Amino acid sequence: MRFAIALIAAATSAAAQKPVVHQLPATPPTVAYGYYWSEAAPALRIKSGDIVELETMLTNTPAGLERLGVKPGDIPQNLRDIVREDTGVFRGPGGHILTGPIYIEGADSGDVLEVRIQSITLPLAYGYNGCSGYMREYCEPRGSTLIQMDRAKMTAEVAPGVTVPLRPFFGSIGVAPSPSLGRVSSNPPSRHAGNLDNKELVAGTTLYIPVFVKGALLELGDGHAAQGDGEVDQTAIETNLKGRIQVIVRKDMKLDWPRGETPTHWITMGTDTSLAVATRTAIAEMVKLIQEKAGVSAKEAYQAASMGADLRITQLVDVNLGVHMMIPKSTFTPRPAPGDKAFQGFTLIDGTGRAPVTNATMLVRNGRIIEIGPTASIRVPRDAEIMQMSGFVMPGLVNAHGHVNTPADLRTFAAYGVTTVYSLGGESQDVFAARDAQNTPTLNRSRVFVSGPVLSPSSAADAAVRVAEVAAMRADMVKIRVDDNLGSARKMAPEVSRAVIEEAHKRGLRVATHLFYLDDAKFLLSAGTDFVAHSIRDVDVDADVIAALKTRNVCYSPTLMREVSTFVYESTPAWFSDTLFLAHANKAWVEERKQPAFQARVQANPSAQRYKVAFDKASTNLKKLADAGVIIAMGTDTGPDGRFQGYFELMELELMVKAGMTPAQVLVSATRDAARCMRIDREIGTLEKGKFADFVLLEANPLENVSNVRRITSVWISGNKVDR
Repeated sequence: MRFAIALIAAATSAAAQKPVVHQLPATPPTVAYGYYWSEAAPALRIKSGDIVELETMLTNTPAGLERLGVKPGDIPQNLRDIVREDTGVFRGPGGHILTGPIYIEGADSGDVLEVRIQSITLPLAYGYNGCSGYMREYCEPRGSTLIQMDRAKMTAEVAPGVTVPLRPFFGSIGVAPSPSLGRVSSNPPSRHAGNLDNKELVAGTTLYIPVFVKGALLELGDGHAAQGDGEVDQTAIETNLKGRIQVIVRKDMKLDWPRGETPTHWITMGTDTSLAVATRTAIAEMVKLIQEKAGVSAKEAYQAASMGADLRITQLVDVNLGVHMMIPKSTFTPRPAPGDKAFQGFTLIDGTGRAPVTNATMLVRNGRIIEIGPTASIRVPRDAEIMQMSGFVMPGLVNAHGHVNTPADLRTFAAYGVTTVYSLGGESQDVFAARDAQNTPTLNRSRVFVSGPVLSPSSAADAAVRVAEVAAMRADMVKIRVDDNLGSARKMAPEVSRAVIEEAHKRGLRVATHLFYLDDAKFLLSAGTDFVAHSIRDVDVDADVIAALKTRNVCYSPTLMREVSTFVYESTPAWFSDTLFLAHANKAWVEERKQPAFQARVQANPSAQRYKVAFDKASTNLKKLADAGVIIAMGTDTGPDGRFQGYFELMELELMVKAGMTPAQVLVSATRDAARCMRIDREIGTLEKGKFADFVLLEANPLENVSNVRRITSVWISGNKVDR
């Protein structure tokens, strides 16, 4: 993967060329007292590869330390200044004094921050241990204990005759969480890392953290001189630390949860208020790591984790409980890299909206594009496998609203050039497993992202429970349905839908909404919904809803073929005889819909006739929204009975053009914009360096006639030809 190697090499080169070393003492203006926050003002700005030498303060006050017996002269003046000056709005809701935030240039949402912990020292000869935590009945008499540390021997006698080794580490290393979460307490760890209290993260180790905001806003603190797994009484040997870290922005990595690396082990992590959920997360992250390192199936990775990895309780006391899993690096046998593939001679439509490139070359390594552009500008390695292609290459289609019932559906989608499906509800565990197994260079079926069950909670309190269940499943998004089925069903109450959205955002999950009516769209947009999963179909869209969509860059998926499927079977559709359709169509669905009795029921169904009108309104509204600059994400709602996966996506593109969009607009909507809307555009959606080589070879130019998307010569996923 030359793109990834180049990024890593650039970072390594920067480090080798005497990176800038910054000093960051802990003072009132250079600490965040008790919070991680996307709006926090940076204490320091650095570049990727720079080094920071910093100090952190323990989690206590001068008065508290003096009560323990610390001499006033032994209490750092900086701690006195911070506690005296950082009050009111500058403090809380947590209690940790965190040094930072550090703004890292170039870091942005979707990146990974690599924090190399180069050294940690103990500036104080003492620390303290409180007593509360998991079994506080043992904490009589109440009070903390002052602990003297032997820094020469790196030990501390913590009770008469009980001596522990000192292995100092920062209990809290984290970045700002998603802006939707606001100012987050420093106490509970989560996906932004924070108060992990993982004793393995000593000097010489590395922590990888998902980034959620521009600049990342890194903070460190909560110094521990020694701690056991579990941190059962809620504290370690709490003390000041001095450390040296190197910070690198990794745009070649994508993580859902923090990950650790020691000289000998890989570490995955999970946190949650439920120990069971935290455990499942740590295991699931380990399964993904093993798949990445070994290129095996999810089942094989899970089995390997059971036989070769160790599961440990990180801590039981920080609101969100922590679990981590460790696997030795020696477990993995180095695999020979597959050879490069060079695709040549085609006209490139890269999905960005740029003009096509004739006689193009695409060089693929490990499933990703490492070079792409005019053939004359690309040097092909001598040992590369060269494949000549005649025709037009475009990115694989991205369906922003489909449904995947079983993993077999992913091969059906792929056969029609739909290389990624965002499944909005109802997926089985097998589909979740398929999602977890797709980050491999050998993939040859469509990618899938999942939402779990479509939520229909009965109350705001129930909403919190249901969202928690979806989060525990590790879904990529939350889906709700706000619709009354043309007056035949009860619609979700506004306060309930708002509660779902708020709870999902607290957990870092976005919300997709099924809707029908303009008024519901306006309310849901004001409540913060992140994706409009169907057309507005009752009345014309107006300036207010257009403004609401554009202000927050909320995407809109028209799903025109969903409407068609409600009434088209009142007779036998002409495409029932299309060989392209029949090649992969569900035969039982086809035969059922050919029957006169079935067609008569559709003809007599009042809802079917009303959906005809709704289809016309959806088409009109699509044109208005596209003309107004609203971001359109191609979606179809395929997967339910009678909505044929793969083929309907090709028809959707034709209906979008018929509604008034240009072929160029439609292709961007079905590739780049659909991927952007679903926040997966760092990996797919366009044919550019670093992205997966998911593409379709066509006989004719779809920019001239969008129906040419039907004229498929071949489909490729991660540079692997799909069996059609």
